[in-house]
Amino acid sequence: MRQTFKIKGVYYEKERRNLSKAVKKGDVLELERQYENEHDPYAILIKFKGGELGFVPRELAKMISLNMDLQVKKFKANVLDINSLEDYSEILVEVK
Repeated sequence: MRQTFKIKGVYYEKERRNLSKAVKKGDVLELERQYENEHDPYAILIKFKGGELGFVPRELAKMISLNMDLQVKKFKANVLDINSLEDYSEILVEVK
């Protein structure tokens, strides 16, 4: 299973915006299921160096979260590209 997408929600919080500027092409990001998320029971948080960066897009989160729940291995997100904007960076990743 491979999915490519831009991380969602980076620009909503100052800490996420600042952290996004530290991410580089080739970095590996952590995926963490958010079972208690009141907005989306399939939510997947993306983390970098222990900090919250954003989320897997809702339209992909259900499929990826079900795979995460069923499989023993941990999924990671590899950074494919960075688009540096004024306040934050858009981050394109591939989950596999």
